[in-house]
Amino acid sequence: MRGRGLFRERRSQDWRSLLRARRYGAVLLYIPAYLLCFGLLERFPQAEFHLIRCPLDRLIPTIPAFFLPYAFWWFFFPASIFYFYFFEKKKDFLKLCFLIFTGYTVCLLCYVLYPNGIDIREPLPGRDLCSRAILLLRRIDTPQHVCPSMHVSSTAAICFSVRDLRHVPARQREAVYLSGILIVLSTLFIKQHSIVDVVWGVLLSLLLDLLWEGFLEKKIH
Repeated sequence: MRGRGLFRERRSQDWRSLLRARRYGAVLLYIPAYLLCFGLLERFPQAEFHLIRCPLDRLIPTIPAFFLPYAFWWFFFPASIFYFYFFEKKKDFLKLCFLIFTGYTVCLLCYVLYPNGIDIREPLPGRDLCSRAILLLRRIDTPQHVCPSMHVSSTAAICFSVRDLRHVPARQREAVYLSGILIVLSTLFIKQHSIVDVVWGVLLSLLLDLLWEGFLEKKIH
């Protein structure tokens, strides 16, 4: 019994040492602050907002099965942060956080300064599991605060960050890219976002990536 206790104590010390060495993980405190801000926006939606429209949106069919890659994002996002924090270099982790968190902040500002929403969601006659899941999602997630898409901007941010991990086998990086593409497409095929939202979400992360590569990366030691 004493041996087990010593093992647990050593393991606890190892974790404490690891966390002390990676104190920069404090940037993750942004997440609860973001959740609070976004929750307030969803709880108190604006009475008037600008409709985001694109003629191509009406040409895209609703495909309930795309709920699966959409839902996969809820694993994709935290798993990426966990991996970068524990297994990659400081600068790679901080780049990922910069792209995601700065992107989210810009999105929140856009939602406040330019309230927006969509009206492209179609009825779902099917009773399959994916259709039911989409209907539940629509009850939880209002059709406002959509442009730029945070779902898309964070997915693009993860893909841009993985691109720089040259030591990771190409096939593994390609698997991440494929997952990212499916997640982005899913926002269109279950009518969570307009093409406009998606384009701005990708562009936002691309601009932040260029900002990091051009100016900020050299300041990280």
